[in-house]
Amino acid sequence: MPATQPARPLKGHRRILPTVYLAQQLEPIRREVALKVVKLGMDSRQVIERFEMERQVLALMDHPNVARVFDAGASERGRPYFVMEYVSGIPITRYCDERGLSVLARLRLFIPVCRALHHAHKKGIIHRDVKPSNILDGGSRRRTSAQSNRLRHRTRD
Repeated sequence: MPATQPARPLKGHRRILPTVYLAQQLEPIRREVALKVVKLGMDSRQVIERFEMERQVLALMDHPNVARVFDAGASERGRPYFVMEYVSGIPITRYCDERGLSVLARLRLFIPVCRALHHAHKKGIIHRDVKPSNILDGGSRRRTSAQSNRLRHRTRD
């Protein structure tokens, strides 16, 4: 695994088969990252295959509104992982509610999300878990969470 400081599970990501941690990458660049690892004891062949398929598919994504994959591999114990861009933000619905946005403003805010999903669809990726908690507003950029992208013929759950 790339050099990281101790990680903590990200809120809301503890019940899925892979666990997502907030970690500090130390090299080659110091930055906060999301580290997704298959849980101990949940590493059946089927889970590993889905995880590796997700990892590969996400690595192919190249869109400004989709979290990027930086690195991937396996731990010393053979547990697969991938390191992706950490997206700090709040669910898009909370963002809209806290600011009292009109329906028109909400629709304008959703356009980049639709473009990101369209980008995924053009690559044969179908996000089967589109929900507010997977669409974060980190200020000027909306990002769909990489943790939940799926292919219909492959598959975060």
